[in-house]
Amino acid sequence: MKYLLKLAFFFLFFFYSSNDIIGQQQDSSKALVKIDSLSQTKPWLTVFWVSLGIGSSATINDLAPAFTALFSVKKGPHFFSARVINSQGIQNITLPHEKTFDAGILYGIGFHRELWFGNASIGLAYTATTKSIFDHIDSTTSPVEKLEVDHAELFRGLGLAWQLQLFSKFSDSSDLGIGIIACGNINKSFPFWMLLFSLEFGNF
Repeated sequence: MKYLLKLAFFFLFFFYSSNDIIGQQQDSSKALVKIDSLSQTKPWLTVFWVSLGIGSSATINDLAPAFTALFSVKKGPHFFSARVINSQGIQNITLPHEKTFDAGILYGIGFHRELWFGNASIGLAYTATTKSIFDHIDSTTSPVEKLEVDHAELFRGLGLAWQLQLFSKFSDSSDLGIGIIACGNINKSFPFWMLLFSLEFGNF
């Protein structure tokens, strides 16, 4: 009889201990689920930066100076950018005033490795480009001599915007970085591309 009482007491103690352990595990699981749900609802606009670039444009004769401003947001491997580009040729006697304006929205895929960021993006942009057109006309005075007659043509419309960006932060805790940007616009009249050095600053 004493043996049966001891055995019953053992089973009751084991059952009580098991329920207590299971309850603790369930509480831990609920806490983890709650933490995970909080991480999923965390605002995603936490990695962003502004890029200011200066360089050369291949739209204009003799590589005119070009400037760009980008606002970029990163979410995992996804990059979203809004950009404005301006390039303006030098006014002189022989060439018309040449210029390029571009404003667009782009989406891309990229990476973040320690201090380095990189992405390749495409999108849609409005562009207005004025470019010199040269016509070669044979002179009547000499079959060898040619006269160059130039005129300006303007294109306004939508084009396929593209962009490659690579930059590095100065340090892990820094909000500043430097990099390079290759960008352009593919359109039916005056496609162009640019290469710029850039200064980056933001929360990245």
